[in-house]
Amino acid sequence: MSGWNCTQINPTFLHNHKELTNLKAANSGIGNNINRKGKVSLLRGLNKLDYVDISSNSINGLSKNFFEYQQNSLKNLILRNNQIERIPHSLSFLSNVESIDFSGNYFAYFNIQDRNIIDRLSNTTFNFEGNRFECSCQYVDSLVWMVYKTNLRNVICKDDTNMTMFARGLLRFRLKCLSVFWLDFSVILLFLAMIILLLVAMGYRNKSFVIYLYLKARRMVKQTKRETDREAFQFDAFVSYSHLDIDWVTGQLFKYLSSDLSLQVCVHHKDFIAGVPIAEEILRCIDSSRKSVFVITRNFLASEWSLFEMDIARRHVFQSDNDTILVILKENIPVHEMPTLLKRIWWRIVCLQYPQDNDPEELATFWRKLSDVFLQQ
Repeated sequence: MSGWNCTQINPTFLHNHKELTNLKAANSGIGNNINRKGKVSLLRGLNKLDYVDISSNSINGLSKNFFEYQQNSLKNLILRNNQIERIPHSLSFLSNVESIDFSGNYFAYFNIQDRNIIDRLSNTTFNFEGNRFECSCQYVDSLVWMVYKTNLRNVICKDDTNMTMFARGLLRFRLKCLSVFWLDFSVILLFLAMIILLLVAMGYRNKSFVIYLYLKARRMVKQTKRETDREAFQFDAFVSYSHLDIDWVTGQLFKYLSSDLSLQVCVHHKDFIAGVPIAEEILRCIDSSRKSVFVITRNFLASEWSLFEMDIARRHVFQSDNDTILVILKENIPVHEMPTLLKRIWWRIVCLQYPQDNDPEELATFWRKLSDVFLQQ
């Protein structure tokens, strides 16, 4: 069939030639049929075919089932002078193929799929003469892999000056690529560092202005979300406290928030799900609450879990649109004795001091301010 005009050949033309062992169809125009994906395979049923030459047919690829019936029979495949850029996946199923000729095609490098197929066909000799493989840092992994493949023939790599540079010059080439990479990376890193330092310096110098802009923008966002705020959270408040202060929390604070203000309040003993890790429950409750309330006492500051809850809430403040943290100072504790993680966001905190002398007027003022925090948002 070599030299025939097979551009309009019927795809089933060869199907009845069950005893065919050699197929020579070079320069026959048969590529028109082969390049049409989804068409009937030309070689269907030819399970004795051991030699196929379909060179010079402008073939740019083969369908996955092209050699479906030649998996055990095909030994020699000639695909030279076509337009193939990637190793056809259909070749990976050939179990007895001895040689494949890809000379004069369009290969510039081997991607991971190509390498996997060639590795699978370790007993097969491949000829890549006339393919212009690129000596580019972009394909250095492919070049290194090619050096150690003993079944590849006539693989020539040329650089931008058309100079052949392969096995012996590869180490020098790899060092060059690494040098270029680290030089580019260092320049970019230095540039980014300068930009970051500049921004930090500007932000520090104009710290109050930056905070003002942030709060102004936050207020505008809250105005648009005020109506849907309650629908977005399961709880109105998550209350964090030391277990040593549970009597006041459950006896006065919880009663006031849930009964007097009709708020949905999340507390450890009531809402933590049994069997779930405590850290996961803390994160869930904070994330599901519109506000995080911390009852600060010296017992609280001595509790690792309490400080962990505060740290989670602090991070949540900066990663979501949740409201600011509410701190209730149940005892007289100076600010400088507060945890560092709390002092860093003190400007974001609403702080209420609980009266120490139980003065009725001061107590009434405290509960009124607490109500305002929740009801005037």
